[in-house]
Amino acid sequence: MKKLISRLFGKERRKFQRFIVEEVTPTFTKAVQPEEAVVENISIGGICIKYSGESEITDNTFDLDITASDGFHLGNITVERKSDSITRSGPEDKRPYRRVRGRFIGVSKVQRLKLQRFLESYERKFAAE
Repeated sequence: MKKLISRLFGKERRKFQRFIVEEVTPTFTKAVQPEEAVVENISIGGICIKYSGESEITDNTFDLDITASDGFHLGNITVERKSDSITRSGPEDKRPYRRVRGRFIGVSKVQRLKLQRFLESYERKFAAE
């Protein structure tokens, strides 16, 4: 019932608003780096990454670094994996595309401030659906 009311009134279900970003690259520090990985959307509290590969990210927590083409650099941040699913199968010669969603944990005050400033100054602020 709560979800239905939220949909009717267009309210966001998440605690933090997510922003669709372009040219933002995640670099996995401990886990195996996927062939292609891009940040699909990001918020103060979490991230959604689209990547290609046959195997899913199995670790419950993993570290990554986030960089953007405009010079933004967040540094190592720990992400708690919430889901990892296949979004669509790839062509026969390519691997399937996957989407991992996660929540930031252990974020320092400096990282939180940097991320907040990046999202505020980002030119294209589109709320993710």
